[in-house]
Amino acid sequence: MKLKKILFLLLFGLLFVGSLAVSPVRAANSTMNGLNATLDATGDENKELLKKSDDIENSAAKVIATILSFVGVAFLILMIYGGVLWMISQGEPAQVKKAKDIIINGIIGLVIVVFAYAITSYLGSTLTS
Repeated sequence: MKLKKILFLLLFGLLFVGSLAVSPVRAANSTMNGLNATLDATGDENKELLKKSDDIENSAAKVIATILSFVGVAFLILMIYGGVLWMISQGEPAQVKKAKDIIINGIIGLVIVVFAYAITSYLGSTLTS
């Protein structure tokens, strides 16, 4: 029963995050279009400032994407490790409990990271708009 609740929360969380992910993508596209239009309309001294600002944003986005990639790999490793541990436990209750705990903690960690990213992305797009 507890596992069903966790899976339901995970599914709900992914759907919620998916709905939030559309808004920042649109905001980023409109922001870049606006920056390009502003860049075309400004003088040479302002162009350099806008380019530096764009470079900082792109660098931050790349760092966040890299960190999230590592989190995804860590989640995958935890799931594989927990699954293998469960399979080789041969029904021993202590080993099965350890494997379940690893899997559940991995899912909880992933959900926390996804929600943190969604909230940060939403606030970032709201504040920059």
